Amino acid sequence: MLHVRYRRNDLSRIRFVISPVRAVTEAARALADPRWSAAGTRRPLRGSRSPAAVPLAISVLRLDPPPRDLLAPIARGEYASPTLTAEIAAIRAGWQGSPPAAVTAYLDAVRRFFDTCLADDWPRMRRHLESDLAFQSHLLVVRGIGHVLSRLHPAVGWVEDAGVDSDTTPSLVPGRDVLLMPSLFRRAPRLLSSADLPCSLLLYPSREQERFWEADDQSDDGALVELLGRARATALRGIGTGCTTTELARRMGVSLPTASIHVGMLRRAGLVSTHRHGRAVRHLLTELGSRLLETAGDQAGTAAATVPTHQQAG
Repeated sequence: MLHVRYRRNDLSRIRFVISPVRAVTEAARALADPRWSAAGTRRPLRGSRSPAAVPLAISVLRLDPPPRDLLAPIARGEYASPTLTAEIAAIRAGWQGSPPAAVTAYLDAVRRFFDTCLADDWPRMRRHLESDLAFQSHLLVVRGIGHVLSRLHPAVGWVEDAGVDSDTTPSLVPGRDVLLMPSLFRRAPRLLSSADLPCSLLLYPSREQERFWEADDQSDDGALVELLGRARATALRGIGTGCTTTELARRMGVSLPTASIHVGMLRRAGLVSTHRHGRAVRHLLTELGSRLLETAGDQAGTAAATVPTHQQAG
Protein backbone atom coordinates (compact mmCIF):
# COMPACT_ATOMS: atom_id res chain seq x y z
CA MET A 1 0.00 0.00 0.00
CA LEU A 2 1.35 3.41 -0.98
CA HIS A 3 0.36 6.20 1.42
CA VAL A 4 0.95 9.73 0.15
CA ARG A 5 1.30 12.64 2.56
CA TYR A 6 -0.30 15.85 1.28
CA ARG A 7 -1.05 19.40 2.43
CA ARG A 8 -4.37 21.12 1.93
CA ASN A 9 -3.05 23.51 -0.70
CA ASP A 10 -1.67 20.54 -2.68
CA LEU A 11 -5.22 19.59 -3.65
CA SER A 12 -5.60 22.71 -5.79
CA ARG A 13 -2.50 21.78 -7.80
CA ILE A 14 -3.57 18.28 -8.80
CA ARG A 15 -4.16 17.50 -12.47
CA PHE A 16 -4.21 14.46 -14.74
CA VAL A 17 -1.82 14.01 -17.66
CA ILE A 18 -0.74 11.47 -20.27
CA SER A 19 2.88 11.11 -21.36
CA PRO A 20 3.54 9.09 -24.54
CA VAL A 21 7.27 9.15 -23.74
CA ARG A 22 6.61 7.56 -20.35
CA ALA A 23 4.20 5.06 -21.97
CA VAL A 24 6.88 4.03 -24.49
CA THR A 25 9.42 3.55 -21.70
CA GLU A 26 7.02 1.38 -19.69
CA ALA A 27 6.15 -0.64 -22.80
CA ALA A 28 9.85 -1.26 -23.33
CA ARG A 29 10.20 -2.49 -19.76
CA ALA A 30 7.12 -4.70 -20.17
CA LEU A 31 8.64 -6.30 -23.27
CA ALA A 32 12.02 -6.81 -21.64
CA ASP A 33 10.56 -8.08 -18.34
CA PRO A 34 7.00 -9.49 -18.75
CA ARG A 35 6.80 -10.35 -15.04
CA TRP A 36 6.88 -6.62 -14.19
CA SER A 37 4.03 -5.71 -16.51
CA ALA A 38 0.27 -6.01 -16.11
CA ALA A 39 0.29 -7.41 -19.65
CA GLY A 40 2.28 -10.34 -18.29
CA THR A 41 3.48 -12.90 -20.82
CA ARG A 42 0.59 -12.26 -23.19
CA ARG A 43 2.75 -9.87 -25.23
CA PRO A 44 -0.28 -8.43 -27.08
CA LEU A 45 1.62 -5.64 -28.84
CA ARG A 46 1.69 -6.35 -32.54
CA GLY A 47 5.20 -5.01 -32.97
CA SER A 48 6.59 -7.18 -30.18
CA ARG A 49 7.06 -10.03 -32.63
CA SER A 50 9.66 -8.07 -34.58
CA PRO A 51 13.21 -9.47 -34.20
CA ALA A 52 14.31 -5.93 -33.35
CA ALA A 53 11.74 -5.46 -30.57
CA VAL A 54 13.70 -6.71 -27.56
CA PRO A 55 17.01 -5.04 -28.54
CA LEU A 56 15.15 -1.75 -29.09
CA ALA A 57 13.41 -2.12 -25.71
CA ILE A 58 16.73 -2.75 -23.96
CA SER A 59 18.18 0.32 -25.69
CA VAL A 60 15.35 2.51 -24.32
CA LEU A 61 15.82 1.20 -20.79
CA ARG A 62 19.61 1.52 -20.90
CA LEU A 63 19.38 5.16 -21.97
CA ASP A 64 16.45 6.17 -19.72
CA PRO A 65 17.55 9.47 -18.09
CA PRO A 66 16.56 10.84 -14.66
CA PRO A 67 12.89 11.98 -14.52
CA ARG A 68 13.91 15.62 -14.01
CA ASP A 69 15.19 15.70 -17.60
CA LEU A 70 11.78 14.73 -19.01
CA LEU A 71 9.07 16.21 -16.80
CA ALA A 72 9.47 19.93 -17.51
CA PRO A 73 6.95 20.23 -20.40
CA ILE A 74 4.05 18.56 -18.59
CA ALA A 75 5.04 20.21 -15.30
CA ARG A 76 4.68 23.59 -17.02
CA GLY A 77 1.17 22.61 -18.09
CA GLU A 78 1.95 22.78 -21.79
CA TYR A 79 0.14 19.53 -22.48
CA ALA A 80 -2.40 17.26 -20.81
CA SER A 81 -2.38 14.65 -23.56
CA PRO A 82 0.35 15.44 -26.13
CA THR A 83 1.33 13.41 -29.16
CA LEU A 84 4.66 11.63 -28.98
CA THR A 85 6.12 14.02 -31.54
CA ALA A 86 4.94 17.07 -29.59
CA GLU A 87 6.26 15.78 -26.28
CA ILE A 88 9.66 14.90 -27.72
CA ALA A 89 9.87 18.34 -29.34
CA ALA A 90 8.92 20.03 -26.05
CA ILE A 91 11.57 18.08 -24.14
CA ARG A 92 14.22 19.03 -26.69
CA ALA A 93 13.14 22.68 -26.62
CA GLY A 94 13.32 22.80 -22.83
CA TRP A 95 17.10 22.97 -22.88
CA GLN A 96 19.06 26.12 -23.57
CA GLY A 97 20.76 25.17 -26.78
CA SER A 98 20.79 21.45 -27.54
CA PRO A 99 19.82 18.85 -24.94
CA PRO A 100 22.60 16.67 -23.50
CA ALA A 101 23.77 13.87 -25.75
CA ALA A 102 22.33 11.27 -23.35
CA VAL A 103 18.84 12.80 -23.54
CA THR A 104 19.04 13.04 -27.34
CA ALA A 105 20.09 9.38 -27.59
CA TYR A 106 17.22 8.35 -25.31
CA LEU A 107 14.59 10.29 -27.30
CA ASP A 108 15.90 8.80 -30.53
CA ALA A 109 15.63 5.32 -28.99
CA VAL A 110 12.07 6.07 -27.83
CA ARG A 111 11.09 7.06 -31.37
CA ARG A 112 12.63 3.93 -32.91
CA PHE A 113 10.93 1.64 -30.37
CA PHE A 114 7.60 3.40 -30.88
CA ASP A 115 7.76 3.16 -34.67
CA THR A 116 8.66 -0.52 -34.56
CA CYS A 117 6.63 -1.85 -31.63
CA LEU A 118 3.87 0.56 -30.61
CA ALA A 119 2.66 2.52 -33.62
CA ASP A 120 -0.07 0.03 -34.59
CA ASP A 121 -1.40 -0.33 -31.03
CA TRP A 122 -0.96 3.25 -29.84
CA PRO A 123 -4.34 4.65 -31.06
CA ARG A 124 -6.20 2.08 -28.97
CA MET A 125 -3.84 2.54 -26.02
CA ARG A 126 -4.27 6.30 -26.19
CA ARG A 127 -8.06 6.00 -26.28
CA HIS A 128 -7.91 3.86 -23.15
CA LEU A 129 -5.71 6.35 -21.30
CA GLU A 130 -7.83 9.32 -22.39
CA SER A 131 -10.93 7.43 -21.29
CA ASP A 132 -9.33 7.11 -17.86
CA LEU A 133 -8.72 10.87 -17.78
CA ALA A 134 -12.27 11.60 -18.93
CA PHE A 135 -13.69 9.37 -16.21
CA GLN A 136 -11.54 10.95 -13.50
CA SER A 137 -12.51 14.43 -14.74
CA HIS A 138 -16.16 13.45 -14.64
CA LEU A 139 -15.84 12.30 -11.03
CA LEU A 140 -14.04 15.51 -10.15
CA VAL A 141 -16.94 17.62 -11.41
CA VAL A 142 -19.78 15.62 -9.90
CA ARG A 143 -18.19 14.28 -6.69
CA GLY A 144 -15.11 16.38 -5.85
CA ILE A 145 -11.38 15.82 -5.50
CA GLY A 146 -11.67 13.71 -2.34
CA HIS A 147 -13.84 11.18 -4.14
CA VAL A 148 -11.47 11.10 -7.12
CA LEU A 149 -8.40 10.44 -5.01
CA SER A 150 -10.10 7.85 -2.83
CA ARG A 151 -11.06 5.84 -5.90
CA LEU A 152 -7.87 6.35 -7.89
CA HIS A 153 -6.45 2.94 -7.02
CA PRO A 154 -7.00 0.55 -4.09
CA ALA A 155 -3.25 0.53 -3.36
CA VAL A 156 -3.06 4.33 -2.92
CA GLY A 157 -4.03 6.03 0.34
CA TRP A 158 -3.83 9.72 1.24
CA VAL A 159 -2.78 11.18 4.60
CA GLU A 160 -3.02 14.88 5.40
CA ASP A 161 0.24 16.35 6.68
CA ALA A 162 -0.17 17.26 10.35
CA GLY A 163 3.24 18.93 10.57
CA VAL A 164 4.97 15.84 11.95
CA ASP A 165 7.99 14.54 10.07
CA SER A 166 7.64 11.02 8.73
CA ASP A 167 10.37 8.84 7.30
CA THR A 168 7.94 6.18 6.12
CA THR A 169 5.19 8.16 4.36
CA PRO A 170 6.33 9.90 1.14
CA SER A 171 5.30 13.52 0.81
CA LEU A 172 4.40 15.72 -2.13
CA VAL A 173 6.85 18.52 -2.93
CA PRO A 174 5.39 21.72 -1.39
CA GLY A 175 4.33 24.42 -3.83
CA ARG A 176 4.63 22.28 -6.96
CA ASP A 177 2.03 20.74 -9.22
CA VAL A 178 0.90 17.17 -8.54
CA LEU A 179 0.53 15.15 -11.74
CA LEU A 180 -1.49 11.95 -11.79
CA MET A 181 -0.64 9.73 -14.76
CA PRO A 182 -2.45 6.49 -15.70
CA SER A 183 -0.36 3.55 -16.85
CA LEU A 184 -1.39 0.58 -18.97
CA PHE A 185 1.62 -1.49 -17.91
CA ARG A 186 2.32 -0.73 -14.27
CA ARG A 187 0.99 -3.26 -11.73
CA ALA A 188 1.50 -1.02 -8.70
CA PRO A 189 1.45 2.76 -8.18
CA ARG A 190 4.69 4.70 -7.87
CA LEU A 191 5.29 8.20 -6.54
CA LEU A 192 8.13 10.37 -7.87
CA SER A 193 8.53 13.30 -5.51
CA SER A 194 11.81 15.01 -4.64
CA ALA A 195 13.26 18.49 -4.45
CA ASP A 196 15.08 18.15 -7.78
CA LEU A 197 11.87 17.46 -9.73
CA PRO A 198 9.69 20.23 -11.23
CA CYS A 199 6.55 18.48 -9.92
CA SER A 200 5.35 15.45 -8.00
CA LEU A 201 4.29 12.57 -10.26
CA LEU A 202 2.06 9.68 -9.22
CA LEU A 203 1.93 6.83 -11.72
CA TYR A 204 -1.06 4.56 -11.18
CA PRO A 205 -2.49 1.51 -13.00
CA SER A 206 -5.27 2.68 -15.30
CA ARG A 207 -8.91 1.72 -14.82
CA GLU A 208 -9.84 -1.75 -16.13
CA GLN A 209 -6.24 -2.32 -17.07
CA GLU A 210 -6.52 -6.11 -17.01
CA ARG A 211 -9.61 -6.05 -19.20
CA PHE A 212 -7.72 -3.96 -21.74
CA TRP A 213 -5.05 -6.62 -22.15
CA GLU A 214 -7.50 -9.50 -22.12
CA ALA A 215 -9.85 -7.87 -24.61
CA ASP A 216 -7.36 -7.49 -27.47
CA ASP A 217 -9.15 -5.04 -29.77
CA GLN A 218 -12.25 -4.85 -27.63
CA SER A 219 -13.23 -1.74 -25.72
CA ASP A 220 -12.91 -1.48 -21.95
CA ASP A 221 -16.41 -0.19 -21.19
CA GLY A 222 -17.98 -3.37 -19.79
CA ALA A 223 -21.67 -3.07 -18.96
CA LEU A 224 -21.86 0.34 -20.61
CA VAL A 225 -21.12 -1.32 -23.97
CA GLU A 226 -23.97 -3.76 -23.46
CA LEU A 227 -26.36 -0.89 -22.85
CA LEU A 228 -25.27 1.68 -25.45
CA GLY A 229 -23.17 -0.24 -27.93
CA ARG A 230 -19.41 0.02 -28.21
CA ALA A 231 -19.20 3.24 -30.22
CA ARG A 232 -21.74 5.17 -28.08
CA ALA A 233 -20.09 3.99 -24.86
CA THR A 234 -16.70 5.16 -26.12
CA ALA A 235 -18.23 8.50 -27.10
CA LEU A 236 -19.89 8.97 -23.72
CA ARG A 237 -16.65 8.29 -21.86
CA GLY A 238 -14.72 10.43 -24.32
CA ILE A 239 -16.90 13.46 -23.67
CA GLY A 240 -16.03 13.33 -19.97
CA THR A 241 -16.25 16.84 -18.53
CA GLY A 242 -16.83 18.38 -21.93
CA CYS A 243 -15.26 18.61 -25.37
CA THR A 244 -15.82 19.78 -28.91
CA THR A 245 -16.73 17.41 -31.72
CA THR A 246 -13.19 17.71 -33.05
CA GLU A 247 -11.72 16.75 -29.67
CA LEU A 248 -14.10 13.80 -29.39
CA ALA A 249 -13.17 12.59 -32.88
CA ARG A 250 -9.50 12.64 -31.91
CA ARG A 251 -10.14 10.82 -28.65
CA MET A 252 -12.18 8.13 -30.39
CA GLY A 253 -9.94 7.85 -33.42
CA VAL A 254 -12.85 8.43 -35.83
CA SER A 255 -13.76 11.00 -38.46
CA LEU A 256 -15.46 14.28 -37.58
CA PRO A 257 -18.82 13.29 -39.19
CA THR A 258 -18.81 9.97 -37.30
CA ALA A 259 -18.17 11.72 -33.98
CA SER A 260 -20.98 14.16 -34.77
CA ILE A 261 -23.40 11.27 -35.38
CA HIS A 262 -22.49 9.69 -32.03
CA VAL A 263 -23.03 13.00 -30.22
CA GLY A 264 -26.42 13.42 -31.90
CA MET A 265 -27.55 9.96 -30.79
CA LEU A 266 -26.43 10.58 -27.21
CA ARG A 267 -28.10 14.00 -27.20
CA ARG A 268 -31.41 12.54 -28.38
CA ALA A 269 -31.16 9.94 -25.61
CA GLY A 270 -30.81 12.73 -23.04
CA LEU A 271 -27.26 11.77 -22.08
CA VAL A 272 -25.48 14.77 -23.61
CA SER A 273 -26.27 18.47 -24.02
CA THR A 274 -24.62 20.86 -26.48
CA HIS A 275 -23.76 24.49 -25.71
CA ARG A 276 -22.14 27.29 -27.67
CA HIS A 277 -19.34 29.32 -26.06
CA GLY A 278 -18.34 32.04 -28.50
CA ARG A 279 -17.29 30.26 -31.66
CA ALA A 280 -16.82 26.92 -29.93
CA VAL A 281 -19.56 24.33 -29.54
CA ARG A 282 -19.00 22.06 -26.56
CA HIS A 283 -20.76 18.88 -25.52
CA LEU A 284 -21.40 18.13 -21.85
CA LEU A 285 -22.87 15.18 -20.01
CA THR A 286 -26.34 15.70 -18.62
CA GLU A 287 -27.21 14.57 -15.10
CA LEU A 288 -28.54 11.33 -16.59
CA GLY A 289 -25.34 10.82 -18.59
CA SER A 290 -23.22 11.50 -15.52
CA ARG A 291 -25.17 9.02 -13.42
CA LEU A 292 -24.91 6.37 -16.12
CA LEU A 293 -21.16 6.87 -16.41
CA GLU A 294 -20.67 6.74 -12.66
CA THR A 295 -22.83 3.63 -12.32
CA ALA A 296 -20.78 1.91 -15.01
CA GLY A 297 -17.64 2.85 -13.10
CA ASP A 298 -19.06 1.36 -9.92
CA GLN A 299 -19.87 -1.89 -11.72
CA ALA A 300 -16.30 -2.07 -12.98
CA GLY A 301 -15.29 -2.76 -9.41
CA THR A 302 -13.24 0.32 -8.69
CA ALA A 303 -12.43 -0.09 -5.02
CA ALA A 304 -12.30 2.79 -2.57
CA ALA A 305 -9.24 3.64 -0.53
CA THR A 306 -8.70 6.23 2.21
CA VAL A 307 -10.67 9.40 1.46
CA PRO A 308 -8.42 12.46 1.81
CA THR A 309 -10.86 14.80 3.50
CA HIS A 310 -10.03 17.40 6.11
CA GLN A 311 -12.55 15.80 8.45
CA GLN A 312 -10.70 12.50 8.40
CA ALA A 313 -7.30 14.12 8.72
CA GLY A 314 -8.36 16.15 11.78
